[in-house]
Amino acid sequence: MANNVRKEIINSVKTALEGITTANSYQHEVKSVNLQLVPYENVTINSSPCLCIVDAGDTLIDEVKQDAAAYVRANMNLIIVGIIKVTEDLSDTFNEHQTDLRTCIFNMSLDDPGGTPSINVRHQRVPQGTAPDVEEIESNGLIYTTFLEIGYHYEKGDS
Repeated sequence: MANNVRKEIINSVKTALEGITTANSYQHEVKSVNLQLVPYENVTINSSPCLCIVDAGDTLIDEVKQDAAAYVRANMNLIIVGIIKVTEDLSDTFNEHQTDLRTCIFNMSLDDPGGTPSINVRHQRVPQGTAPDVEEIESNGLIYTTFLEIGYHYEKGDS
């Protein structure tokens, strides 16, 4: 079922991101991972970094027949919105967070009934003052986005 497979993948991504801790050999501790956007002003230095997973829907690729079943191949589009607020050097902290996030994403183990899902990643830093719903970003904080495209498939008719 497409919805069940999607939920499993999103939960796997959330669990993986929650594992970004110094105990797991990362440079920083992610304080929270949310399945909805958290307003920038609600994140403090003590609750930073905060990651939000936004489900941006699917891009259908094609239909594949395998044995007696038909499968739909699709790319799930997820946006990870990161909010960082720090007292130290923001640029260094941002670069370290990006390294942690990339490492986590490329080490993710996602289950897809038809094999390992493919993962494509694009990173983007949101320049100061341009983020939606944020009037001004302080000199010690920023919002960035990471776009994940996760290839998966599900049996046709099980949506």
